[in-house]
Amino acid sequence: MTQVPVAPAIRPAPRPMRPGWAGLLAGSEAALLSWVAVTIPAVAAFTSTAAFGYNADMTWAGAARFGSSVWVLGHFGWTLAGSPADGAVITLSPLGIALLSVLICGFLARGQSGRGPAFVAAGVGGFVLLEAAIIWIVASSAVSSAGPALVGGAGVALTGLWWGDRLGARRLRHQLARRQYLPDSVRRRRGDPPIDSVTPVGRLLVVLRGAAAIACLVLAEGAVLLVVAMFAGWTRFDELFAALGADLVGAVVLILLCLALLPNALTWAVAYLAGPGFTVGEETMFSPFGITGGLEPALPLFGWLPTTDPPAGLGLIVILPALAALLGGWWMHRHLTGTGHWWLPGVLALAAAGVAALVLTGLIVLAGGSIGPGRMASSGAAAWPLLGWLALELIAGVTLGSWLLPRPWRARPSDSQS
Repeated sequence: MTQVPVAPAIRPAPRPMRPGWAGLLAGSEAALLSWVAVTIPAVAAFTSTAAFGYNADMTWAGAARFGSSVWVLGHFGWTLAGSPADGAVITLSPLGIALLSVLICGFLARGQSGRGPAFVAAGVGGFVLLEAAIIWIVASSAVSSAGPALVGGAGVALTGLWWGDRLGARRLRHQLARRQYLPDSVRRRRGDPPIDSVTPVGRLLVVLRGAAAIACLVLAEGAVLLVVAMFAGWTRFDELFAALGADLVGAVVLILLCLALLPNALTWAVAYLAGPGFTVGEETMFSPFGITGGLEPALPLFGWLPTTDPPAGLGLIVILPALAALLGGWWMHRHLTGTGHWWLPGVLALAAAGVAALVLTGLIVLAGGSIGPGRMASSGAAAWPLLGWLALELIAGVTLGSWLLPRPWRARPSDSQS
């Protein structure tokens, strides 16, 4: 007797989680992961020093409280420097911790393939709720003010979740275009649609992308300057590292602390590149036109700070941000070709230069603050002189790039013209 095969039962596909719940879970998970990544080195440092008799009065809870206060400080919170009776507050935020949270939020949101604004809003709420719980349960005695930390955490989560959500939506479009077996040129256009520079929304997107391109180019120039300064001050960096006498675990914690402050040093290098310079404590100034040094914190990262007056002619370094803006204006001229208005590329390029100057100034101001009491109560760059210098340099660059240089090539045709 022939046995008739029976087809297996088809199981229905699981229902996807609603965007609100998925965002709430992603935001809470991102906050928890970044908190663990910062707190574990603090506990490890406590364990290594306690074995040699140091920090005998600190408990595991105290080490976790210290790590949590550093995590809150990394999200633009204010922490106490010492006992509450001293009244000294640390406001300088290690931007590396905020960058870590942005990357974690972006990674978790990218896997959701573009769930939309409800996902992002719920994710921001989940991040802020878990941050408030950490401040209340663990770090309440070490945090001076929770308001800036919650606002900063919301901004960090919004940046990371929105960026990851856009990446996920773009990846989904590419996957759908790939399944249609289209030619590569058409697939690229449908997976990543071009900007329509005729409509107001399209022109706004061109301005924002131009500002992002200019800001990234200026930051890249600052990174090159920072690398050169680190190589020049490597001997001082090694001396500061050896003077601390840290063991293996302490050395790892010091390296992680330097990495957390590395984005701050990058923004200060941009301030040096722009001209106004920056300070590391009161009565100090580091700029291409002169140096007024002082007692800096005994941290190896500060070994890159120059100790002698700059050579003659170094002030011409302020031309570099204008060159970056020139390339940005050239790029915008390409995307605005064929609009019928000869003046439009220049006007929108000027708007992009203004937005880039505001963004760079905001980043540099966020990288400054108080490192401790006394003369260390002020570090970073002054906002208004920096904004004026950057606006002048970037406007000069985009003016040259958008009006005086020839058009590089024709804009890419839209789908309706292909």
